[in-house]
Amino acid sequence: MSARSHFKAALALTLGSALIVAACSESPARPGPSPMASTGTSGVVGQPDFNQMEVCKVYSGITGPAVTIAVTVDVGDNGSIDLTLPSVTLTNGQCVEINHSAPVGAPVGDRIHLTEQVPAGYTATWTRRHTSGATNSGTGNTANGAVHFDGGWLITFTNTSNPVVQGEGRFTGGGNLELANGIVISTGLTMHCDLILSNNLNVVWKDLNDVNHHFHLEEHLTTVGCTDAANINQPPPDAPLDTMIGTGIGKFDNTDGYSIQFTFVDGGEGSNAVDRISLRIFLGNTVVLNTNGLVDVIKGNLQAHFEQPHK
Repeated sequence: MSARSHFKAALALTLGSALIVAACSESPARPGPSPMASTGTSGVVGQPDFNQMEVCKVYSGITGPAVTIAVTVDVGDNGSIDLTLPSVTLTNGQCVEINHSAPVGAPVGDRIHLTEQVPAGYTATWTRRHTSGATNSGTGNTANGAVHFDGGWLITFTNTSNPVVQGEGRFTGGGNLELANGIVISTGLTMHCDLILSNNLNVVWKDLNDVNHHFHLEEHLTTVGCTDAANINQPPPDAPLDTMIGTGIGKFDNTDGYSIQFTFVDGGEGSNAVDRISLRIFLGNTVVLNTNGLVDVIKGNLQAHFEQPHK
């Protein structure tokens, strides 16, 4: 079985907002040109391609963390999983073509299955668009489609947060993060699920040139979203949230105007519980710190709470 390696990623995907739910044929490939009026565009990221599977990732509302999507293949579309391909990781607005295609001219195509690891605090839905232009959709984190020489699919996973009402929760604590390149980041915070209350976030680290850096958040956030995931056993204490995602403005090394994007996850208590933090600090196109996704907290603790009364 021959397969072509084809892996491309693209940012800033613009997806059509109107989806026509149609009954889409997945009949075996026919020996000869397809009678379908195809809209497939070979090699264009964000468009369904002939004989190829492509997957995209978007968030509904506030941007969430990067996700990992597992890829398996039912060779010959006979109901069994025969291959496990390398998983792919996508951020909001990214697409990638899976590095597998059915044999050209094969009487029956291969069915490619995609399974997204849904971030805590989110639910998943999917849509898929065929090279014919037909589209259908469903709920959950798994989707699949048969690819062959006259057909291919573009599958888009969309995650929607399970919101907590603003003002109901807060985060305290902090801890250290160790990145893959050896940089250790120290954090301390008191953060609210509210755009009115004052917040405190300090991030300190030493870069690879042994230079110390410090970021301090302004009092008020630009955006904030809090969620409570069913699969995270957050207590004690009880709280209406386990995940906070937001943005703000602050001072980096005594220079105003820097932005921060953050995610805090309280994984609960106990030996198997893991708190996690994601940070990106930047000014325009200049990024001064990026954890590249969620990183486990070491030597510290994040704690979610109900909000305290405020005057």
